[in-house]
Amino acid sequence: MKKFLVLAFAFTVTIGIYSFANAQNPINDCFNYLAAQDYHRAIAAGQQAVSLYPNNISANICLGRAYYYTGQLDLALNSLKQAAMYATSEQNLAAAYSWLGVTYWRKGDLNNALVYGNKALALYKELGDKKGEAYELNDLAQVFRDKGEFDKALNYYEKSLSLSSEKDKANVYNNIAMVYEDKKEYPKVVSYLKKAIAIDTRYGNYQASGADILNLGNTYREMKNFNKAYHYLQEGLKMEKKVGDKYWEATGYRYLGSYFQDKGNKKLAEDYFAKAYTIFRSIGALSDAADANIRLLSIIGNLFTRAQHSFNNCALYLKNHYYQEAITSGQQAISLYQKAISLYPNSDSGIVYANLCLGKAYYYTEQFDLALDSFKKAAMYKKDNGGLKIAYDWLGRTYYRKGDLDKALIYYNKALWNTSGSFAASILESMAEIFREKDELNRALRYYSDIDLESCSEKDKATIYNDRAVIYGEKKEYIKALIYFKKALARDTKYGNEHESGRDILNLGNTYREMKDFNNAYHYLQEGLKIEKKAGDKYSEAAGYKYLGWYFQDKGDKRLAQIYLTKSDEIFKSIGGGTEAQNASYSLK
Repeated sequence: MKKFLVLAFAFTVTIGIYSFANAQNPINDCFNYLAAQDYHRAIAAGQQAVSLYPNNISANICLGRAYYYTGQLDLALNSLKQAAMYATSEQNLAAAYSWLGVTYWRKGDLNNALVYGNKALALYKELGDKKGEAYELNDLAQVFRDKGEFDKALNYYEKSLSLSSEKDKANVYNNIAMVYEDKKEYPKVVSYLKKAIAIDTRYGNYQASGADILNLGNTYREMKNFNKAYHYLQEGLKMEKKVGDKYWEATGYRYLGSYFQDKGNKKLAEDYFAKAYTIFRSIGALSDAADANIRLLSIIGNLFTRAQHSFNNCALYLKNHYYQEAITSGQQAISLYQKAISLYPNSDSGIVYANLCLGKAYYYTEQFDLALDSFKKAAMYKKDNGGLKIAYDWLGRTYYRKGDLDKALIYYNKALWNTSGSFAASILESMAEIFREKDELNRALRYYSDIDLESCSEKDKATIYNDRAVIYGEKKEYIKALIYFKKALARDTKYGNEHESGRDILNLGNTYREMKDFNNAYHYLQEGLKIEKKAGDKYSEAAGYKYLGWYFQDKGDKRLAQIYLTKSDEIFKSIGGGTEAQNASYSLK
């Protein structure tokens, strides 16, 4: 069984960076709580520190580490990315990269783990930081181990050992043990784990000791020494629950699930695997969640239940933008549903949603032909009317992305049949956008007029008003454009949608420019640009510069027009806005 072990404690930001004159500064408190392994208090102090010093690398990296140790991996990534953004030295940046690599590893994202780990290693070598280099070699070795490259992993561990202090060798010993576990050389596993436990215990590293002991218990399980296995698994789990490390608590439950499975107690094995799956999923450790789920399924056995669990994995991966994993889980779900349907022909509703999930994963990875195939298969099961309408809607979206507007309209019309409420509003809005692209502006307006605004949220109403205003602008009916932009602005302002309000104001400014009302145009363009810069929306910021470039172009000020259009062009290119960048570049000529 694969045992996921805490990586080396990646380079810690030194006291010199974060110390303040006030000994009670929350940044100091956060690091002190980390050192004491009081992670929940570390989180509280770290949150206070970030609130007071949002741009401080030490505050962000301490909070990120505290989240990491409690298994809150998505929150950890957010804080660590902030730390990297505000790094003021190569040493600081290396620390942030190192922890990002560790956190991606724990999430099961090995590619990103290698990217950030190698960045950190390069910086540590450049700085001549042997301790940092040792930690990073250890972290990278763990990634290679998980990729199945065992000899490469051992080579990196040996390099790490040669640079490590006595205290830090515990973690390297532990990880070397895991490689020998993969190679099924169990006496070596036990020997290295006991070395690690002795060092971690001697230095009071309670959390790492708990992880070592859990791994030792699982090794004894694999050696069929069940008495020792149960003793060490219970002891290690108790330690990790006391420390509050949710990742290692879940790992303990997974190990106990395997223990009871080996002992023939399926009920307790199922209970522990279910506990592990729930916790791993809740903290964002998706790879571990999937592993626990597979083990759970091996006990549950029912085809429909297994298919449902695979579909749940597909939906979970899709939600978290892990599209390749969603594709794999969706394919597994469909395969299981097909087997189940061959035995129970009237129970086919689950396969509809499995095909929809798989189709969406293909859609988001721009594999449009495969997406169309999945959505058409979902549409075959006409008994599920709700699933059928969703399938038609996604067929419309996919043909739209392929540029086949006529087929998109065919499927949108099918989806619209006998449909009402917000779903109908969404389809009508999509159809209106197609007619706008086909330059059939009056027809587009008719579809917008058919939308039942009472079924829409206030945010959606604002979007619809904005889109109608754009069409009126293209028809050069500027008074109507102003009316609808102002309706959109009123709703976005009322409901605190600051970014959307900035968009509305920029559109108002550009409409006034087209009407040659330059005073109002300049006022709204400046106000909208200010809002979008504050909101951090680079696309809208670039649009604001473009509109200002056109404004000064119309006013005959070529110098300022050049400045603003150049800014717009640079930002659009930096965010991949190819068409808009070409638009701004063309204006520059």
